[in-house]
Amino acid sequence: MLLYNPLVAVAVTLLVYLATLVFTRPVPATHGRAFGRVTAILLLVAFGIPDLAGVLRLYEPRAYHWFAFPLALAVGVVVLGVLIVTIGRAKLSQEAPVLPVRRRDWWTFSSRGQLATGGAAFAAVALTCIVAGANSGWMTIAIPNGGSSDFFGWAYGLPVLGGAILVAVLAIVALAANARPAFARPETVDGESEIRRRRARLIHRIALTSLLVPLGAAVLYIGDAASGRAGVGIPGVGDFYWGLGFSSLAEPLLFAGRALQIAAVITLFLLLDGRPRTWRFSSRPQRTAAVAS
Repeated sequence: MLLYNPLVAVAVTLLVYLATLVFTRPVPATHGRAFGRVTAILLLVAFGIPDLAGVLRLYEPRAYHWFAFPLALAVGVVVLGVLIVTIGRAKLSQEAPVLPVRRRDWWTFSSRGQLATGGAAFAAVALTCIVAGANSGWMTIAIPNGGSSDFFGWAYGLPVLGGAILVAVLAIVALAANARPAFARPETVDGESEIRRRRARLIHRIALTSLLVPLGAAVLYIGDAASGRAGVGIPGVGDFYWGLGFSSLAEPLLFAGRALQIAAVITLFLLLDGRPRTWRFSSRPQRTAAVAS
């Protein structure tokens, strides 16, 4: 499977990212760019630490290294927590009543696409952890010769599931903190609304990237086990391969895992750029925020 090759994966990532730049254009905005860039750098570090640690032999290959999967989720939890505090301190005081008063919930400034994508990512993480854990041991899976192989069991799945729940809860809290404060004045509603939409977009992107990084790694790890690549090797003999009950899904799992990792890297690049983007050929006018937060 070509996409499993790291060099091919890097090439595909660059092509997709360049295509994204070609078919979209940045929207002039300064709000939240620095925060997004710092977050992207932290997430990139979290993305690369497990592989770097493996290359440098900082831990035994078969040892339990729980941090290999939930690091990005830990970054997401910290960043979203900081963002909630920042939003709380930046509340604008109401200078004049804004009528009619409309109830604003945590989803008010989010698009349907953002909500659907975030919900799907969380559901995928939860299902992966639960299904993988329920069909394996604590951190191994039985193989036909009577032995066992490393696997994405509960030992890895529970930290990821717990981190994903925290990220989802904090994202909702951040969206609520962003949406519910009153507007300052009637004439600033449009500008403030645009700022809140952009802040909501940042929250969604942070949460989505935090979820995609461990999801891609977990699916790829499960695909490795299905193809007989996880925990292989007999000293002096060579590699040992086996078949599992879901081995027929090995290639789709490997493809899905690598595709999810590519999607995570692209969202990281977009977060690093910091500017919201819109379709280049869209005729929809873009509103400019008039109020700084």
